Amino acid sequence: SDYSYPESCMSLVRNAPHGRHAELFSGSKGSNLPNNLRAILVDTKGPEIRTGVLQGNADMCEFSMGAAVDITTEDVSLDAAPESPDGPHRLNVDYQSIVQTVEIGGKILLDDGLIELEVISKDFDTHTVSCIALNGGPIKKNKGVNLPGVLLDLPALTDKDKRDLKWACEVGADYVAASFIRTPMNVRSVVAYLDRCIAELGECSGKTRIRPLVISKIESKEGVDNFKSILHESDGIMVARGDLGVEIPYKKVFAAQKDMVSACNACGKPVIVATQMLDSMMRNPRPTRAEVTDVGTAVLDGADAVMLSGETAAGKYPIESLKAMKSIVVEADYIFDAKVNRE
Repeated sequence: SDYSYPESCMSLVRNAPHGRHAELFSGSKGSNLPNNLRAILVDTKGPEIRTGVLQGNADMCEFSMGAAVDITTEDVSLDAAPESPDGPHRLNVDYQSIVQTVEIGGKILLDDGLIELEVISKDFDTHTVSCIALNGGPIKKNKGVNLPGVLLDLPALTDKDKRDLKWACEVGADYVAASFIRTPMNVRSVVAYLDRCIAELGECSGKTRIRPLVISKIESKEGVDNFKSILHESDGIMVARGDLGVEIPYKKVFAAQKDMVSACNACGKPVIVATQMLDSMMRNPRPTRAEVTDVGTAVLDGADAVMLSGETAAGKYPIESLKAMKSIVVEADYIFDAKVNRE
């Protein structure tokens, strides 16, 4: 990974890649990291549902529209791979309560909603949910699975989350982003675990360790419904529009974003707007006009931070994305400051 970003552009790093953690947190003058690096945010994976190994241990499977798809918690890797996109297909997921959770007529969304399935029957004996594909497309293992409008039976913290949170305390991270926060109890669980880690670690070089601040990521309908009480328990909020736009109708995302930003401003807590802000720059060197408007409007609405994700993590133009984001934010800040001065 390349961290040789322009020093004047980057003020926070999320998800430091393996092998660079020590440098990011050491503040060493010898590293080639920007001198103005102000904060480190450790993003947790969170409790989520994903597809498992595919039939025939294939790398990819193609679904056709109208194909029969059985969702199961059983291992399907020894099954023969379907000869046709028409199936029948069996797809493994890692959510043990899926049969109890979904309802007939409900929807199951795969890979950020690129494939939509409709539930037609459930078999509790075989732990299988039978579906029809409402549209076709490819699916791979380890892709996200969303169950819109459904209350999930998932823990607030996974074992991996606990390891990551403990590491964040050990190295002195400034923030942790708690993924898939659905209730205020989820936030309290994260805070309690961090407090326990801090207590167990003790002082560092004679100084008392400080608990990382908890930024709750809102990315589900349940999180939106419980937002007021989640905000009360959190140190800050991230409007995570990727999964949120799958979990609730996409036409409602912009209003939810504006409401959450306004509520955070009203109580003086920081709010981050994230996901797909300059998505086209994963492939192109310039943003679309709609993306520029999106970023600028978020700043004018009161967002304290706007965050790049795939653009810098996996895109073709990470430096250009960062420069573009900064230029839009500077322009929006200028407009905001000019308006305040006039008033």
